[in-house]
Amino acid sequence: MAAIKGQPKPWKLETVEELKRILTKYPVIAIVSFRGVPASQMQEIRRKYRDKFLLKVAKNTLLEKAIESLNEEYG
Repeated sequence: MAAIKGQPKPWKLETVEELKRILTKYPVIAIVSFRGVPASQMQEIRRKYRDKFLLKVAKNTLLEKAIESLNEEYG
């Protein structure tokens, strides 16, 4: 069955807005790939560095939309 295009789901809109806030709030942003990293290792990274930095995992397309939106807003 083909997907019907319509309004984006609310959680996606919320995620894009959250990513935009993060991108404008912090002077340094690192975008990394965690593909293939086991869940146990991700949990260890989150636990070990909880107080050192913010770790936000997001879909590539949502991050792209947030960046595009900021480019439109700020030129």
